[in-house]
Amino acid sequence: MVCPGQAIFLLKAAEGLGQITMPYEFRSVPKIGDSVHALDREGKVLGEAKVIRVFPADRNDGTALLTIQVPEHWLFTARAISVGEP
Repeated sequence: MVCPGQAIFLLKAAEGLGQITMPYEFRSVPKIGDSVHALDREGKVLGEAKVIRVFPADRNDGTALLTIQVPEHWLFTARAISVGEP
């Protein structure tokens, strides 16, 4: 949340699932339990992901942090999300 380029991602893997915590700067922040689309570095949809943690922007210097749950093999591929239709 304090990285000036907002380029740091936290990764965690366990039992075939991965968790990715990433900065999210859009106004409509998803809620815990929401389904979103995981995107790769080029903006291509990888598939569905689930929001499992949200750190609100007001607690983090104006940038929200989201943690999404994805298949473990997406840990080094997923780098953004899309809310709604891809």
